[in-house]
Amino acid sequence: MASKSTKAKTKSKTKPSQKVEESGPSDKVLKDAFKAFDKDGDGTIDAAEIEALDNILGQNTSKSDIKRFIRKHDTDHDNQIDFQDFVKSIKNSLHTNTPAQNYFSKLILAFEYFDADKDGYLTVEELQHLCREIGDDPMEKAEVEAFLQIADKDKNHKLDMSELMTALEEFKFSRNKSSNFSYSS
Repeated sequence: MASKSTKAKTKSKTKPSQKVEESGPSDKVLKDAFKAFDKDGDGTIDAAEIEALDNILGQNTSKSDIKRFIRKHDTDHDNQIDFQDFVKSIKNSLHTNTPAQNYFSKLILAFEYFDADKDGYLTVEELQHLCREIGDDPMEKAEVEAFLQIADKDKNHKLDMSELMTALEEFKFSRNKSSNFSYSS
C-alpha cells in the first residue's frame, strides 16, 4: 500500500470547490466540514483523521468499524475519503434516515440545525441556543462570547464549521463556580 503522501502526489483529487447538489447541507458547510476533518490538508480523510473526529465527539468506535466505514464510502478503494466520497456519504446518509448515520453527517446536521439563518456560520445567539439544547448546565451569554472570541480565527464574530471543529479539538472547556470561561489545551 502506498503512503498517503505518495498518493497525494499521484491521485487526482476532487477539490472541495466542486458544486454540491442543492438539497441537503450547503456547499459552504460541506466544504468547511471537509477542511476541518482533513487535518493534514492532503485532500483526503483517512482512518486516523476519522478516529480523531470520533474522539472529539466522545465516541468509542473500534478501528475495525472505522475501516469498514471507509471501505463502504471509498469509491476509488485507496482507503481514504476524498471530497467526492465525502459528499456522497453525506447525501446517502441524509436519505436513509437511520440511527446509523455516518460520522460526518451527524455533526453537519447538528451544525445546520443550530445555524438558524442558514448562512454557514454560528453566531453568539445560535451558539447559546446550542448550549441550551445539549447541556444540563447551559453556558451564559458571556461564556459563549468568550468561547467565540477564542475560537473565531478570522475575527468575524461567528464560527464556521472548520472553526468549530478546531475549537472542539484544541480546547478542553471548563467553567468554574464564578462562571468564568476557561480552557486548557
